[in-house]
Amino acid sequence: MIAWGAIMTDIRARIWASLAGGLLVGTLDIFVACVIFRAPPDVVLHAIASGLIGHAAAVQGGTQTALLGLALQEFISVVAAGTYVFAAARLPILLQRPVICGLAFGLAVNLFMNFIVVPLSLAHGTPVMSLYFLENLIANMILFGLPIALVARWFAAPKQ
Repeated sequence: MIAWGAIMTDIRARIWASLAGGLLVGTLDIFVACVIFRAPPDVVLHAIASGLIGHAAAVQGGTQTALLGLALQEFISVVAAGTYVFAAARLPILLQRPVICGLAFGLAVNLFMNFIVVPLSLAHGTPVMSLYFLENLIANMILFGLPIALVARWFAAPKQ
């Protein structure tokens, strides 16, 4: 039995869990977006960068703005994973029930991005209740939130 009271007390374990989970899902999220939007990675990365610098500047920036999009995607994903991991130190249920909590976290991240971050950015969002929106919502639940929760749980497990 895992001693859930002492979960993730080591700050280094939390940081590693945040980095591992965030970088994993950040990279996975780019490939999922390529599939959902039927676009090559550079187009997806330019779309991500457009949230910061606008569509025209992102497309005209070539490789540099694609790399900016990659850095933004990975940063956002690490911050999201860190949010889950650090919250789990106070809310052990996040690690006790990683599947349901991870799916709920993916849902929350998707809604936060679509209804707060994207409207405040220079990017163009997808219409709510469009097929793209629903595909992205499901993908974020299964391929973003769930892996973050499972990685957090794995890092929290006592090492033999």
